[in-house]
Amino acid sequence: MLYKNICVHLDDSPHCQQRLTLAAKLAAQHDARLTGLYLVSPVREVVFAADMAVSVPLGGSDTSHGGPHEISMKERFIAQCERVDVRYTWSAPEGVAAQAALHAARNADLLIARQYDPDDAHAGLDMNALETVVFSSGVPVLIVPTRVTLPERLDRVLIAWNDSREARRAVADALPLLLCASEVTILEINRPETGGESSAEALAGLLACHQITAQTRRFDEDTDSSDGVLLLSQAEEMEAHLVVMGAYGHGRLRELMLGGVTRTMLRYMTTPILISH
Repeated sequence: MLYKNICVHLDDSPHCQQRLTLAAKLAAQHDARLTGLYLVSPVREVVFAADMAVSVPLGGSDTSHGGPHEISMKERFIAQCERVDVRYTWSAPEGVAAQAALHAARNADLLIARQYDPDDAHAGLDMNALETVVFSSGVPVLIVPTRVTLPERLDRVLIAWNDSREARRAVADALPLLLCASEVTILEINRPETGGESSAEALAGLLACHQITAQTRRFDEDTDSSDGVLLLSQAEEMEAHLVVMGAYGHGRLRELMLGGVTRTMLRYMTTPILISH
């Protein structure tokens, strides 16, 4: 698998330039086309019906179109793409932001989005919209934290591993990034109640078939700390540039609500997370 069309969500947030710079670097690294998806207003409401989620704006258009902020962002996007010599496409669709993001993601190999910040009025996708894209797009989503300085390159990668379908899907989706990394660590959090043998070595063997050298680390933990908190602390201790993890959910409506570990990571993340379902 190669990333040949990368889509980056752009908005009017002061943190947007970091996200754009990272996206352009990844596009250049993978010789990919970069699509700039300009969405600015948050989705206000998600209505659940018939085993699916439909985003509904509360009054008026859900995205700004053709204004001075869009023109400025488009100019910055084009300048950044030309600076690193990547092919590009600009998109500023009207309508409901979550639906526009979902459509754009399904036409890309990778979507780069921002961490939702409830205190930022410029957020283009709220948590409900982000959940919809993660669970319904069928493509990996690279979520970039706000309010932190991003690494120059995603060289140190931490794989959150629990031998689940979601974790395996995330590893497959992250292969292009893993191939470019200088250090890959597979982390298992072992709880006494789960028991069982480690499967991290088997994953390391699989990655070796792809010419990816990975070290394994099994973290034995018997405290009351959640797996999300432990994963955050381990990522910080290892100074990871990227965390790869499966998206876990609960509920009967096609798991369209993020589980506790996933929500903890997305709320308190300080490093980019590639998440896949």
